[in-house]
Amino acid sequence: MRVARLRSSDESGATLVIVVLCLTVFIGMLMLVVDVGGLLLARREMVNGADAAALGAAQSCAGGPGVPVDEADALAAENINADPSLTRLEFTVIEGACPGPSGRLRVAYQVSSDLTFAPALGLADNSPVGAEATAMWGSAGASDNVVPIMLRMDQLQGNCEFPDVAEGEVCSFWNDNQLDELGNAQWGFLNLDQWDVPAGENCSSAGASSRSGWIEDGYPDLLSLHYPAPTYVCADSGHANSVWSTLRGEVGDILIFPVSDPATQLPGPPPTTPDKYNIIGFASLELVAVYDGDEEEAIGTPGTPDEQLECDNSPLAHEFTKGAPEFNIGTMISDCEAQSGGMAVVEPPVLPGDEGTDWTYDSLTNVIRWLDFGNQDKKTVSIRLDYVQPGTPGTPGACGEQISDHNAKCLITRWVGFQFGGSNPGGGVDFGYSAVRLDG
Repeated sequence: MRVARLRSSDESGATLVIVVLCLTVFIGMLMLVVDVGGLLLARREMVNGADAAALGAAQSCAGGPGVPVDEADALAAENINADPSLTRLEFTVIEGACPGPSGRLRVAYQVSSDLTFAPALGLADNSPVGAEATAMWGSAGASDNVVPIMLRMDQLQGNCEFPDVAEGEVCSFWNDNQLDELGNAQWGFLNLDQWDVPAGENCSSAGASSRSGWIEDGYPDLLSLHYPAPTYVCADSGHANSVWSTLRGEVGDILIFPVSDPATQLPGPPPTTPDKYNIIGFASLELVAVYDGDEEEAIGTPGTPDEQLECDNSPLAHEFTKGAPEFNIGTMISDCEAQSGGMAVVEPPVLPGDEGTDWTYDSLTNVIRWLDFGNQDKKTVSIRLDYVQPGTPGTPGACGEQISDHNAKCLITRWVGFQFGGSNPGGGVDFGYSAVRLDG
């Protein structure tokens, strides 16, 4: 019997081990490339989705459309490709109130990301991926694209108290160079090149060409406020019809206007002519019209006053006697009203002397009683009746009751709802132009 010898060179088992190890390494590499890469991509989408959700909710909290939490969910889903596993983990207002003029909020979302190769290594077939974002909102404390025409805070009152008005509300601004308005040679222009200057800065004029360019294109640099500390901006004097013509070319556009506090302008409040305005905020309004100060659209048309006219049947001479001191003028009144087309007769009638001393008149009975005959038995009196011709009412203009002045300008604007732009949320007074930004 022959016994076979095993060859020591048989390596089939070792090969199997090497193959298994190589497969494990290969699957691990695939997991790194595919699964981990997928998790990184999902994480990037989650960050984008959370950022968009926070910003959208902040806009809604600041006065924009929609319910903040619904806006957040919709924007998160839109930026995460509508992943059905998307779950909101948090929606918290951490400062201020929503809705409200300013505040901060935080959102957090999570999805379940499928893993392709991890189960082959005994790991789970999915992994949670989450992200959170914090956003803040508030009235813009800085903006570019600003036009060089200020609006006075005291004119943003009543039905023009933006943003606490109905969308579409129209507001007018009367710009006149009278001392009780803007001051001598002032029409509300600003030299935006001299923004945020010291109180003692020497102001100069930017010129009509620069002002027109800023109106057409908006000022290119970011203009910031120090509110509640003052932000002084040099007033720019001069009328310049070319500038108003340029402004008329912007009718229908939404413009960003600086808003000044006239009580803190320099060197003093009206009627002092300003050298520098204190800018406290920005208002984003649609420009509807620009009128000259003598146009009917701006100041309307004047009415005519009531006119007192004498009746055709007067004056009437009547003899009062001590035996018959009374006289009823009822017929005289009715005849006058018939002749005047029903116009109301002025009472009491016109007689010589003083009522109560020389005579009395009873408007209920239309009876005149003569009192003072002196040493005579009779008194011949001239009685006059007047009627009132009503005046005609005037028609109001867009800028109310103003004295006609061709140099004055009437600006008509419309509130078109909250507008978002600028930066530095909460850095100015709230006139409906709000800024939002990610916080952290």
